[in-house]
Amino acid sequence: FTVGNHELYNFSREDLRDGVLAPGATLPFKCANAAGDFHYAVHPAPGWRVLVLDAYDVSIYRRGREQGLDVAALELLCAHNDNCAKWVADNPQVVETERMSGTFPYFKDLEGLDNRWVPFNGGVGPAQLEWIASQLAEAAAAGERVMLFSHLLVHPATIGG
Repeated sequence: FTVGNHELYNFSREDLRDGVLAPGATLPFKCANAAGDFHYAVHPAPGWRVLVLDAYDVSIYRRGREQGLDVAALELLCAHNDNCAKWVADNPQVVETERMSGTFPYFKDLEGLDNRWVPFNGGVGPAQLEWIASQLAEAAAAGERVMLFSHLLVHPATIGG
């Protein structure tokens, strides 16, 4: 499974790494591979490589439920969305309370690609981007086809506006 905003609203990263067992289920719900990585590659068949991305590597909700908001991601979000910056200035306790999504008009005055700068979104960080580039280069050299699995859209043209 990929990490998404609803997983992080309800569980910590540790829960999602170790596995969450739902009532009546026999297998735990996990978002990490056996090594505990949230982004990883699998080879399901000859000639294929699947890259599972951690689309919440950079996110205010990165750490998960009741872990507090990620301050660096919050600063990045506020730098790109004045609505978020105002909300945080008016509600300085937000890092602890985690009350961001659905609490104010965060899309107000945003257009085009700026629509991605909202609390419930995320992104991949520099280390993961480097890993993706190296995986794509390895796959190209091996003549493999690549599929990306991500909770979020990965191509800019998929953003409406």
